Amino acid sequence: MKDLIAPLLFGTTLGPVVSQVAFGFNLGWWGIAGGILLGIIVGGLLAALMNHIYSFHLGFNLYNTGTTGGFVATVVYITMRGFGLEIEPAFYWSTAYTGLLTGFVLVVLLLLIAMGFVWGAKFSQYRKIVKSSGKLASDYVVIADLGTTLVNMGVVGLISLGYVHLVDGDINGGILAGIFTVTGFGALGKHPRNILPIMVGVYLTCIPNVWQHADPGPLLDALFCTTLAPLAGRFGILAGLIAGALHLPMVMHVGSVHGYMNLYNNGFAGGLAMLIIIGFIKGLWPRSLKEEEPVS
Repeated sequence: MKDLIAPLLFGTTLGPVVSQVAFGFNLGWWGIAGGILLGIIVGGLLAALMNHIYSFHLGFNLYNTGTTGGFVATVVYITMRGFGLEIEPAFYWSTAYTGLLTGFVLVVLLLLIAMGFVWGAKFSQYRKIVKSSGKLASDYVVIADLGTTLVNMGVVGLISLGYVHLVDGDINGGILAGIFTVTGFGALGKHPRNILPIMVGVYLTCIPNVWQHADPGPLLDALFCTTLAPLAGRFGILAGLIAGALHLPMVMHVGSVHGYMNLYNNGFAGGLAMLIIIGFIKGLWPRSLKEEEPVS
């Protein structure tokens, strides 16, 4: 079971598949039974495919389950359409609680940092974290220690919160998900050196006014695009800028491919972007993709 913990938890990205069949097509009890059965099937598919999908991006996309879920949801969606079942997208975006939620998030992140210092965070250990590329699976508790990892989680969370306020964005359920996802992956792959170039790439892409920085899509992308942080960690700032710039237009359009039934849409877009980037690198500099030496 320990090998299935990741798909078991992250596999909830396909929750909308269950609810759509159960309640979205007005099929009554048949729909509920069908939704449960389909949920069991897609969960099994997700667990079976994750290692194969990893070979597409070689660990440079942290949201491996999101990529896998995107492919599974796409198959489900196009099958539904083949039987004449259409999905109507819905959009809900709260703007009323930004101030309250800012205070809540700030307290949580500062507590993480304080707990880290209580548990013995050290600057020398933090250097080990920021020197790593972040490629899957970079467990910072193992690379450094628990206290230093908690500090890193708080720091990357503060960077995310700061970005939202920099562009005058709203804080709601979706943005909380983005901030806390970055925070959580502060224990597995993300640190300031590798997330900032990706976020800046998204920010610069919005400047020509194709999308506004504080619009829901680009704002969510600026947080979740840090799934590509290992690329910046391995290949530098320019690679990170390019990855962020490529990720934004991709994520703005791939939702319709899977019928909006994969909640980790940015993970799917990140996997597709990395499929292109890694293929390019393999063709020109294959030796650069060899396993990195452990940080000491």
